[in-house]
Amino acid sequence: MIRQRYTAHHTDAEILVWEISESAEKLQKLLSNFDIYSSEYQNFKLEKRQLEFLAARVAINTLLQREVHIVYNTDGKPFLSDNSQQISISHSGNRVAVMAHPKIPVGIDIEKKSERFIKIRERYLSEKELIDLYSGDNALLRLQLAWSAKEAMYKVFGNEVLDFANDLRVLSFEPANSGFINTEHIKQKKKYLQQYLTDENYNLVWTDF
Repeated sequence: MIRQRYTAHHTDAEILVWEISESAEKLQKLLSNFDIYSSEYQNFKLEKRQLEFLAARVAINTLLQREVHIVYNTDGKPFLSDNSQQISISHSGNRVAVMAHPKIPVGIDIEKKSERFIKIRERYLSEKELIDLYSGDNALLRLQLAWSAKEAMYKVFGNEVLDFANDLRVLSFEPANSGFINTEHIKQKKKYLQQYLTDENYNLVWTDF
């Protein structure tokens, strides 16, 4: 079911969050163009992956209010077969987030809140980021949002930012229920704006440039 809809503050990109409460059978019925995905769907053996696959396609059809066909390039990045929109897809827990804009490349990441980001923080944060972000109140939330910020950037820039700790830098920020994060693409020497929302269980970050 649709949980939330958003519009990016600066770019007017459209975002939809779908909460998976349906069975795979129900999602197939909601996906009016399931036939074009049926062979691909058969490759998924785990129920969780089946639900995510179906829900993402229901969500993108719902967001764009028409039937579209999601395909992938050689890097595994999703795009529409008719190239009518730039899209991004993310899923975590029982939620799926999709984002679309007719011209601007977009990136979105949704993550269920977890303490696992403490264990892996050195994989995606530089020493300076660890000092700036992993201290004081809301340190865990900063770690979580920093991961999502870099993941959303990766979905835009792909192989340009494979090393999260050294290719991207999240600038220090004080998290709230919603707000903006500045992330620097180090090779480009350029800062990019991202928007975030957080609730009791999930964080959602998307590019807004």
